[in-house]
Amino acid sequence: NLSQTIDALKENDIWVVGLDQAGAEIEVGSRHLKGALAVVVGSEGECIRPLVRSKCDIVLRLPMQGKVESLNAAVAGSVALYFAYLARMK
Repeated sequence: NLSQTIDALKENDIWVVGLDQAGAEIEVGSRHLKGALAVVVGSEGECIRPLVRSKCDIVLRLPMQGKVESLNAAVAGSVALYFAYLARMK
């Protein structure tokens, strides 16, 4: 299950970042996105389940403007990976 997978990733020094609307806003160049990374994406309506959220090293949210409150999981994950790419380019 996802909880056990997160534990295994952490044992291998992989930073686990959760994406959730209630997290802190991702910043371009964030130090949290520079190393070995696993991204957990919450569903649009339900976010990340509490147990999984508690196992994440940090929970972040994508910066949003206007009336858009959230993106679908595939798009959100893609945007987060792009932020990781930008962080690694600095």
